[in-house]
Amino acid sequence: MPNGKPGDHPYTDIVFGKADIYSPIAAALVREIATLADDKTRRALADLLYEKFNPYDRPDVPALERRLTALRDDLRKDALAGGLKWTRNETVLVRCRMQKPALIQSGPALL
Repeated sequence: MPNGKPGDHPYTDIVFGKADIYSPIAAALVREIATLADDKTRRALADLLYEKFNPYDRPDVPALERRLTALRDDLRKDALAGGLKWTRNETVLVRCRMQKPALIQSGPALL
């Protein structure tokens, strides 16, 4: 039974505990997806991490990174189409509303 401590769930360990469970790249992708995604997508990601890529079952990290990259790219595309842009504040990705959609540019890559 989960007790809120590190090791309970890979999603919460990465997003809230700032742990790099699978790899630094996978952790950065999960954190970025958490900022871009809605609740339904975040829950689906948490389920995916726990069920298909459980850290105790020797997960295929390169396959996970590919899936996370594809999901992140789709979310970025949707966000850009919806009028969002990215700015960097130290190492934190921040979403902000744009005033002129014509100025939309691609966000910086984390990788």
